[in-house]
Amino acid sequence: MTLKTLRDSIIQRAGLSKRQLLYIGVALLSALLLFIIGSSGSEKEDIESKDIMSDPAAEYTKRLSDELEYIVSKIDGVGNADVMLTFRGSMVSEFQTDVSKEELSKTEKTVIIGNKEAILKETVYPEVTGVLIVCDGGGSVKERVINAVSTVLNISSSKVYVTNRIKER
Repeated sequence: MTLKTLRDSIIQRAGLSKRQLLYIGVALLSALLLFIIGSSGSEKEDIESKDIMSDPAAEYTKRLSDELEYIVSKIDGVGNADVMLTFRGSMVSEFQTDVSKEELSKTEKTVIIGNKEAILKETVYPEVTGVLIVCDGGGSVKERVINAVSTVLNISSSKVYVTNRIKER
């Protein structure tokens, strides 16, 4: 079967004109091209960045971990540092409410401003429950790192563990 007979067969069965079939073919090719272009590149990076940006709690924990890594690596003798944090709870956003009391009932409504945005009253972040730091100079600077981290995060020094990085051969 040649392309011409295939085309004529499709036109006859679907009741389409040659022009309509051409438009459908162009639309399908365009969709295929957009799909190929859209899926190229680093999908893993795109997914991770979208996940972090769409989740404020993940963004908070990543930022806190990065800041802690940066500041710990600045302590004399530490060198490169990797930080792992553990948390309890989740991020909670509390919005401003308008309370109206009547004789037998109490009604609370979230306060909305102009463009349908609620007024944020308070954000409670997850509580840091533990810190692990792996660094180049772990043994000699352990006490200073523990003191710095427990002070910055306002947690007990028993919740901070510092260890040496494995020496690569």
